[in-house]
Amino acid sequence: MNPYLAAGAILLAILGAAGGGVVLWQNWPASGPPAPIEAEVTLRNTCPVGDEVFVVHAPQSGRWARFNNGVAKIMALPGEPLRLRIAPGFDDVTYAGYDEPAARKVELVADCGSSERQQMINRAMRDTFRN
Repeated sequence: MNPYLAAGAILLAILGAAGGGVVLWQNWPASGPPAPIEAEVTLRNTCPVGDEVFVVHAPQSGRWARFNNGVAKIMALPGEPLRLRIAPGFDDVTYAGYDEPAARKVELVADCGSSERQQMINRAMRDTFRN
C-alpha cells in the first residue's frame, strides 16, 4: 500500500473524529440542576377578600411573594410547585388551594366557591379581614 495514501487515511480519520467530538461537545445537554427562573404569577381572585390576603409560596425552596395589583414575582425552579396561601399574619384562616408548576407565566385562582364548607371559610375570612 502507498505510504502517502495510508497517511492521508489516518489524517482523515483523525480530523473526522475531532470534528465529531466538537459537534457532540457543543450539543451535549448541560449537567447539574436547572437554573431558577422568575415566575410571574397572576392571581384571579374570586373570593370576597382583597388580593393582599394571599401570597404565592414555593414549598420546596421555602420562598414566597406577595401580590401587587394581582401579580407576584417569585424565583423558582422550572416545574417546582407554586401554591396559593394566606399571607403571614392571618393565622386564623387556612386556604386549601392547588399547586401549579412554575413557569415564566403562571395563573393561580383563589376560588371561594359556594359549597357549605366554602361558605364557612368565606364567613371566617370576612370576619377576620373586616376593617
